[in-house]
Amino acid sequence: MPCKEYDNLKWIVENWTVHAAVSAERSAKTRVAEAIIRLSEDAETEHIFQCSGWIVADEKRHFLNGGWCVGAAKVRVEMDLDLVGYALPQPTTDYRKSLLASLRLLKVGSSK
Repeated sequence: MPCKEYDNLKWIVENWTVHAAVSAERSAKTRVAEAIIRLSEDAETEHIFQCSGWIVADEKRHFLNGGWCVGAAKVRVEMDLDLVGYALPQPTTDYRKSLLASLRLLKVGSSK
């Protein structure tokens, strides 16, 4: 949920449907928001990136591509379907497969 949508609390009813009942009274919404914040002190923060390129996380540079982040396990990438084709393959320990894939790059383009 984007932070800018937090204060209006519409997301509670939209996401929890009939399981959420928040009083229409203005102070009730304020109390619900405060309770969520207080009870979420140990909640993990997650950043979801929707672009490719370089970022700095944990004081190190990492590369975002169409499906994951090179070098950072706790970074989530969710690209639009138009950009999913820009995904790099996941790391592998199958060195033979990696070598063969690298050699196939020699066949790209014209030999002239």
